[in-house]
Amino acid sequence: MKTKAMKKSIWMIALCMMGAQLQAQERSINSAEYSLASGTVDELMLAKEEIDKAAVNEKTYNSARMFLIKSMVYSRLFDSKGDSLIAPLAEKAGFISGESILAFYESPAKKRYDDLESADIEVNRSFAAVFNESSSLYNNEDYDGLTEYYELLLKLYNHLDTAMIGNLERSKITKKTMQETLAQVASLHSSNEKSMNILQGLVNDGVVTPVVIETLSRVYQKNGDTAKAEAAIRQALEATKHNNAIFQILVNMYVARGMEDALMEDVTAQINRSVANGNPSANMYYTRGYLMQEDERYDEAISDYRKAVELDPLHYDANFNLGVALMKFESRKLNDLSGVERDTKRFKLYDEAIEYLEVARDNYDYSVTDQVNLCRALMQCYQETDNESKVSFYLGQSRLLQDVEIYTGSSVVYRILTDNKKMSISYFNKLGKTSSVDLPSPNSGWTETADGWEKPFDYEDRSGELMLTARLIGEGSLTIQIIVDGKVVSEAEANGNKAAAYTRI
Repeated sequence: MKTKAMKKSIWMIALCMMGAQLQAQERSINSAEYSLASGTVDELMLAKEEIDKAAVNEKTYNSARMFLIKSMVYSRLFDSKGDSLIAPLAEKAGFISGESILAFYESPAKKRYDDLESADIEVNRSFAAVFNESSSLYNNEDYDGLTEYYELLLKLYNHLDTAMIGNLERSKITKKTMQETLAQVASLHSSNEKSMNILQGLVNDGVVTPVVIETLSRVYQKNGDTAKAEAAIRQALEATKHNNAIFQILVNMYVARGMEDALMEDVTAQINRSVANGNPSANMYYTRGYLMQEDERYDEAISDYRKAVELDPLHYDANFNLGVALMKFESRKLNDLSGVERDTKRFKLYDEAIEYLEVARDNYDYSVTDQVNLCRALMQCYQETDNESKVSFYLGQSRLLQDVEIYTGSSVVYRILTDNKKMSISYFNKLGKTSSVDLPSPNSGWTETADGWEKPFDYEDRSGELMLTARLIGEGSLTIQIIVDGKVVSEAEANGNKAAAYTRI
């Protein structure tokens, strides 16, 4: 009986000791929680010290409650990092908070009801800390880090409450936009394998959006695997029932590879599908119009451009191309007419072209080259409709875009540098008219130099645009320049047999 009593006493003592140890270990978690309640900097620093102890203790390092309190401590460290005492302690505090609250949710341990309630509040705060902390990585172009942050954000998003999700949506932050951001930053990750795993994982999870598919195909192409890039796009087309925006990715890839000829059948099939589905695409008609134009099927190109503009009156590229096509190609049909009929139809045609080109002018995203070409097209149209004030306006806009200043009285020189002085020349003279010279000579106002020809004149009100083109008779190299007040403002080069160069300003 004594032996049994002694064993029982020893067992009770052991249980008491274990309980005391557990209480001591839990005490760090409780102490961290209590310290948070005061809201002072000193207590926050103490809370970090206590929770860091619990995080490495073998009895509490995997405790669900430890993860919850750790998330609370570190989200508040992030919020207080502006304090000079907290700043050294707050490195990656937002990320640590996010990882901790996620570990709480993923822990298999039984959780107290009040802890679950606290976690549902804390996860919103933690998400905000992770999101805001990630913004600094953009400035450093830390795409590996950004990939890590957005992977975490997407996991946390699944635990946010509806109020938080609503607030995010009002700021244009949705699960879709975060998935697309993850795709973009992952594509710039230092590890190709990591990039591919994330992107393919998104697609496997049903994230088949244009941004994700374009990014995935771009990574395949960067790795030299165009076959997989095309396969990924075509699989996405099947999954989305031939989404027009994803089809445009296929178009862009073919154009970049110089394979426009192979596109015509695909584009026509896509147009037919979109029409049958009651969702015709302006962009598809524009794309086919461009392909038709490249194939010199101008009537069909104009028809497709018109359809694109009909579907989307603000499709800038369709307006631009339609205006130019009317001006360059449709106008040829008027050459067989004469007199009043030709003049009337010509005026009407150029007036219509102006309407489309002016719409395209509203697109400030065009490159300088495109904007200059647009101004030149409008100049030509307004010349044909006798609107001199508009001609002058767009001439000024064109030069402004090219950072060129020309005034009445400016000294202009057309210069040709060549090792073969036998050539034909065409240029706009000081009266704004086209002059052509089969062989330049002093009699035609050209001065022979040691390495070519020059024609100087003073710019006048009537001078308008400056243009110079030259074509060699035989072999040689050719450089042509337009010089204004001693500064080369426009230049072009060519060489070979019958080399030809053209420049204008």
